Amino acid sequence: MPLTPYSQPSSGGMYTIPLGISWIASGGPNDSTTYFAPMAGLIANVATAVGPQFDTWAEANFEIPTAGTIISVSYTWKNYSGVLATGENVLSAIRVNDAADIADTTEPRWDQSFETLVVSGLSTVVAAGDRIAGKILTPAWVTNPVGVAFGALVTIQT
Repeated sequence: MPLTPYSQPSSGGMYTIPLGISWIASGGPNDSTTYFAPMAGLIANVATAVGPQFDTWAEANFEIPTAGTIISVSYTWKNYSGVLATGENVLSAIRVNDAADIADTTEPRWDQSFETLVVSGLSTVVAAGDRIAGKILTPAWVTNPVGVAFGALVTIQT
């Protein structure tokens, strides 16, 4: 059985899929741009995984291995450089089959060195073979963050 960066699904249980993207080596995300976060395990070196290579759905989507229901998403933002964004909100979501956004929130701002947010109570059914990616829509910042990373942990109940 091949190694996978997500927890192994089990019948009647849960598994998680980590999604992530970073701008540690490339400065920071651009204003008013949509980025997609692939499965975090696909990024071999976070120091060289830069945002612009994941600016389309086709570059970042990941196949759901086992059918289930997405029940929660935990988002995390970390600033590694100390150059924080101004207080404009960033849209974060999980894109499903390049057709719908779930667990979307505009609450988070990247003006803190570390921030987490959990969106729970979700009930989005996914089939084996469906595709997901993290989605970020950046605002027109007054000051853009530099050296940041974004992560989302998707929990699926089987």
